[in-house]
Amino acid sequence: MEQFLQDVFKKAKEESGEESLRKWAEHISDYLMEENRFQISGKTLERYYNGETTPKGEKKNQLATYIGYTSYQDYLITQHKEDQTEEVESPISLKVKNKKKVLTTLLVIFPVLFGIGYLGFSTGREKCMVWMEDHFEVSTCSGEPSEEEWNEYRFENFREVEVNPDTEFFAPNGKPKIWYDKENNVLTYYTAPGINPETEQTVKQITPYIIQTHVMNK
Repeated sequence: MEQFLQDVFKKAKEESGEESLRKWAEHISDYLMEENRFQISGKTLERYYNGETTPKGEKKNQLATYIGYTSYQDYLITQHKEDQTEEVESPISLKVKNKKKVLTTLLVIFPVLFGIGYLGFSTGREKCMVWMEDHFEVSTCSGEPSEEEWNEYRFENFREVEVNPDTEFFAPNGKPKIWYDKENNVLTYYTAPGINPETEQTVKQITPYIIQTHVMNK
């Protein structure tokens, strides 16, 4: 495990060009969220590096993908670790885990399916809003699926925008001024937090990793 973590942080150091553990950890965390939609906080990664704790289960697999392997098992086999027999999971344990994952997925999906029947807001509300290309416009609460319940903050502040290297991504206090969403490997950028009305995904705060890989290197 020690060599595995050394390999992970070595790559982070090379990619980020930084010299601090905090920056390496943030780089790894940003990558996993952006590319795999999997969250491991920078603080947790720092604890891994310092030997205070070790990654377990899926976290090991996610870190393995960061350094180019399909899973932690793949890393062990490729590196010919002496202890790979102990650490590689047996087919039986994998089957049990897969069954548990299927059950968990079903428990999550069923409530969603039952809730899909409600497609629009009831008429009778005074004001609703609808997304038009890159902004919201007022609508008459006709019950159309694309309509949203009126939200003044969202109506006034949520916009889709184009960004470039000169864009001001952060306020002087460090708070983000841009959020983003990724669909089919294409990023779109927004001026406020919330739900992307086109994909129904929650937009994420901009990060130095996203700026470097998708804006500066564009």
